[in-house]
Amino acid sequence: ALDRRRFAKLLRDLPGRELAVLDVGGGSGYLLDLVKRADPRIARTQVVDFDPEAERAARARGHGYFRGRIEDYATDQRFDLV
Repeated sequence: ALDRRRFAKLLRDLPGRELAVLDVGGGSGYLLDLVKRADPRIARTQVVDFDPEAERAARARGHGYFRGRIEDYATDQRFDLV
């Protein structure tokens, strides 16, 4: 509950109808789940991590997943919170 409140406070000041969040080293996407619950504007979430087991869990939770190093993650997508 404390983490969700902290995320809500961080996100409150971000402008936009839809927000995108990137979690580096996010594993299964547990924190992204909290972020999604903290603000209904979260439209897209992305994890960058190494773990193939975590990839399955993150994708099952609705998060995008890149398996590898952040230095190798190439995207033209923008994120509102990292």
